[in-house]
Amino acid sequence: MSLSIRRMRRLRVLWVSHFVPYPPKGGAFQRSYNLIRGAGTVHDLHLLALRHKVGTHPEEETRRAADELGRFCGSVTILDGVKTTDRLGLIGRGLKLAIGVPLTASVSETSEMHATIRDRIKANCFDLVHFDTIGLSCYRDDIGSVPCVLSHHGAESLMMVRRTERERNWLRRMIFRLEGTVLRRYEKRQCPRFSSNFVVSELDRQLLSGVAGQARFVVVPNGVDTSYFYPMPPISGRRLIFAGRLDQYSNRDAILHFVRAVWPGISTRFPDATLDIIGSNPPASLMELSRKQPGIRVHGFVPDVRSFFEQAAVAICPIRDGGGTRVKILDNMAMAKPIVSTSIGIEGIEVVPERDVLIADRPEEFVEQISRLFLDDSLRSRLGSSARRLAEERYSWGRIVDTMLEEYDRVAAHRCK
Repeated sequence: MSLSIRRMRRLRVLWVSHFVPYPPKGGAFQRSYNLIRGAGTVHDLHLLALRHKVGTHPEEETRRAADELGRFCGSVTILDGVKTTDRLGLIGRGLKLAIGVPLTASVSETSEMHATIRDRIKANCFDLVHFDTIGLSCYRDDIGSVPCVLSHHGAESLMMVRRTERERNWLRRMIFRLEGTVLRRYEKRQCPRFSSNFVVSELDRQLLSGVAGQARFVVVPNGVDTSYFYPMPPISGRRLIFAGRLDQYSNRDAILHFVRAVWPGISTRFPDATLDIIGSNPPASLMELSRKQPGIRVHGFVPDVRSFFEQAAVAICPIRDGGGTRVKILDNMAMAKPIVSTSIGIEGIEVVPERDVLIADRPEEFVEQISRLFLDDSLRSRLGSSARRLAEERYSWGRIVDTMLEEYDRVAAHRCK
């Protein structure tokens, strides 16, 4: 019997989110949705979320999201944060960065959210408040003495350092470097103010402990729905697949680099090879490259990626930037697809190279590893089966939610002593 089923005390929890966690497409969306769903089936959970972009969440979709999330939340409130991302908002955030407030925090701070949190705390007896990213720490003082936890989808300051190293535009590079410095100080100051900090991997726990050693960090990994992403039989052929939101920098950078630096070597060695690229908002530069390179098909957003994976022989994750753990890797593992990934792409996931995945960090390594899989049926089958087994044993959402709820109990109980 799972820990969540045995749980005796029902907690009243306020979950504060920096985005609307539905539909669960993309890493952070999948993580928050599944954790909220799991916690909401055990506790009396109330969601308070910000909507930043009308284009991403138009009115009809926002209502649909509220209805879906309301199936396991006692209440769902979605506030408008669009002004923080418009032109005037960007100017204001730039000025705040100059005085030591990271962009990560200022993009999520609105007067309406401050007032709403204070009203909720005054009107309800919450046992716990869960803030879903470091950028929401600006609301910590609004909850008074209520116990609270903070999620980290990655070691944010490290992610900024990596972004700086790859950025060619001098102005952006300067902004990213400043953001990384300011954010590191912010993490050091804010993390100890929370009873517990949830991180997605042991690596992130070590990194953030190095920044804020006085804070408590607990690993609550990213996961995968192992029933939705079911194992698929090995496929012969020369079909590659990449899936990830293309309005996210690390995904966009990854696939553009792959198409430019790796694909020519693949298509020369295997003229019949194809590459399916799936993800919302593909950039114009990728569309232009796909028209010039035979075999590349850009599909944009698709409601269900599984049918594409059924036809693919190999999944790729050429990520060169970012942090945390990649949910796309876990999805691929659950579908028993052989994976070729960069070392950064598998960070924080307990895979063993050559047993669960193949690793490639340079273009010529990608060509060689993909060639191995194209030519070896048994290797594809062995890698896929091993990856699926690891996904079931370590990364199913049921196990992960229980880890989080154990910490909820510890934090809430501490207040009662």
